[in-house]
Amino acid sequence: MTASATGRPALLSRAKQRDSERSKAQLLSAAVEEFSANGFAATRVLDIAFRAGVNQQLISYYFDGKRGLYRAARRQWRTWLKRDASEGSTFAQLIRRYVRSRADLRSGARLLAWEGLEEHPEPEDEGELRAALQEVAGQLQARQQAGEIDARTEPAVLLLILLGAGNALVVYPQIVRALFGEQADPAELAERYSTQLATLLSAR
Repeated sequence: MTASATGRPALLSRAKQRDSERSKAQLLSAAVEEFSANGFAATRVLDIAFRAGVNQQLISYYFDGKRGLYRAARRQWRTWLKRDASEGSTFAQLIRRYVRSRADLRSGARLLAWEGLEEHPEPEDEGELRAALQEVAGQLQARQQAGEIDARTEPAVLLLILLGAGNALVVYPQIVRALFGEQADPAELAERYSTQLATLLSAR
């Protein structure tokens, strides 16, 4: 057997793995968009597969069905949250980045809102969410000990405020339009809003 022949199975295996990873990534991206737009109950797996451009059966193959794919989408949001909180910066910069990223990643904020409205928790999901939030609250506490955050502020309360206020531009577009007008520039408004929010939440 020639060297090229012996190497062909490995090449085919790597190509198949790349195809598998690409299909999973496409499904997850499409799922975040569909779930964030419609919620869990109203989202159809057919629509997710169509958006992803893959066979519907792959949802069961890779994610064990619709609910498994929803769990993966929620984990994606928790990854974004922990990433935003852990990147090195001042607390004010963290807030500005968080608000701007939520404005850019609209689907993540909407997914979080739907998750609260539909509220169908499962023990596994609740445990993962609790662990992720506790990790971020711990990071806020470390910033507090470093003097960036008012010592009188409870980290868990601060995190809840940050999540709610940080997502406001995306979750309440009708209020944003009423307050700032239809023609308000989203990027400029996100900068104004995040800067003032950072001022309110930072140490005095």
